[in-house]
Amino acid sequence: MISVLYDEYSNLNELFDEIYKENKSKYLYISHAKSSKQKYNKIVTTNSQENIKNLILNTQKIVTDNNFKINPSNYYVEFHKYIVNGKTKPFFDFHEDDGGVTSFKTVTCIYYLEKDNTIEGGNLEIKNETIINIDSNMLVIFNGNLTHRVTMMNGHGIRKCIVIQFERVK
Repeated sequence: MISVLYDEYSNLNELFDEIYKENKSKYLYISHAKSSKQKYNKIVTTNSQENIKNLILNTQKIVTDNNFKINPSNYYVEFHKYIVNGKTKPFFDFHEDDGGVTSFKTVTCIYYLEKDNTIEGGNLEIKNETIINIDSNMLVIFNGNLTHRVTMMNGHGIRKCIVIQFERVK
């Protein structure tokens, strides 16, 4: 099951930029999972922590409203930033999120905050199924057992997203 939602997520851009200003990294993991694999936990300011907490609470509601079954107290958050300058290979090839950076099966939520119009590609490809053309202010929700990847990117610009993985329950 895949849900694609459009809304105004510009307030998340502010959170994203705040987090990156603190860490000055092209790729950032912030783990809030109760997972033995949470080796990427980063320190963020109290203000950012409160904003992340609100993001999690809002996302939990969206996920359950779209009939995904989750354990809301077990989750993992990643902030992804691609700076595209010519041909850019994504961080990952085809993969599943279940048991990846977490020890649990997941429902994956990806907030696509920004994808400059000057970037070709950078879409979400579900193996043997479809390519979801991503746009700014888009949320995609799917079970973490779907094999997926980001397609090759070309051009110049920025692509930003926030990935939240909740523990999936039956």
